[in-house]
Amino acid sequence: LKYCLMALLSFSLCLMANLGITLLPTAATATVAPPTQTIAANPLEEAQQLYEAGQYAAAVTVLEQAMEAAQASGDLRLQVLALRNLALVHQRLGQWEQANQAIATSLSLIDRLNDKERLATQASVLDVQGGLQMEQGRMREAIATWETAEAIYRQIGAPEK
Repeated sequence: LKYCLMALLSFSLCLMANLGITLLPTAATATVAPPTQTIAANPLEEAQQLYEAGQYAAAVTVLEQAMEAAQASGDLRLQVLALRNLALVHQRLGQWEQANQAIATSLSLIDRLNDKERLATQASVLDVQGGLQMEQGRMREAIATWETAEAIYRQIGAPEK
């Protein structure tokens, strides 16, 4: 089971990298870097830079602002991705209830995306949800979630590594 889980996680992350889908690093891969002097091109990049610099509270603020702006402008995909990344920050902070709520809200909005955006976005959100489930000791759920994400990646023709 342990090796199956690791293989699924590795496969999913490789597929996401090939699709150009980025995630904030998980607790296992997070590194603390000095704050960057460059200004990010978009709020998701800015939040990622803050996260990588260990400035989690600032990352939460940026992601919440991005979510509100996306909601106001009708940019549903940005809202979903901001929620996905917000879940990752809360996961890093050990704030499981907030992480689970953010990912659940993200998943509830996915069906409203157009088909072209929906599948890749859904797979990336499911990958994060699987990580949350694993971190909380819910291995069977994590594996099932990652299998669903893997099936979506295959459906959209994500290249294998």
